[in-house]
Amino acid sequence: MSVSAVLWGLLALLVFWSIGAYNRLVRLRSRSLAAFSVVDRQFSLQALLLPPNSEAATPRSASGDDTDLVPRWSGLIGAGRQLEASLKAARVRPLDSAGLNALRTAHETLVLSWARCREEPPDLAGSPLPEDLSTKWDQLMVQTDMARAEFNQLVADYNAAISQVPACVLAWLFGFKPTHTL
Repeated sequence: MSVSAVLWGLLALLVFWSIGAYNRLVRLRSRSLAAFSVVDRQFSLQALLLPPNSEAATPRSASGDDTDLVPRWSGLIGAGRQLEASLKAARVRPLDSAGLNALRTAHETLVLSWARCREEPPDLAGSPLPEDLSTKWDQLMVQTDMARAEFNQLVADYNAAISQVPACVLAWLFGFKPTHTL
């Protein structure tokens, strides 16, 4: 066997390995993007539960004035708007680390605001949150936690694949960048 045949064989092996490794990176990235769309949907549903998006959830003051929301809901509504803005930015570049960090912070803020509002003592009008709204929130949180766990696992797999020694050269060459979890 000549040296030329061995070199051509090694070159063919390198090309086929590169194609397979590239396809694996693309597949892992696309699975992460698909998982992000599920998380995006869950976060959007949570934002839709809040006023002014949901008429059933809109708290009013005792005066009955439609323009005057109960003050304790202002933090919750602000956190919902922050989540919507972070979602809008993250949709443009779903696996961007800075966007995901902002989205994670916005969602944590919403969850804390929701817990704070839920812990408010009841007044003469009753519980600070309507019971059906609390039930919907709890159901959405279970679904959101599952979607986030799946997304985080897929992102961890993607990050591990682009950091492996031979594949990291392809990742660098084709611009695959590591990303953060939610």
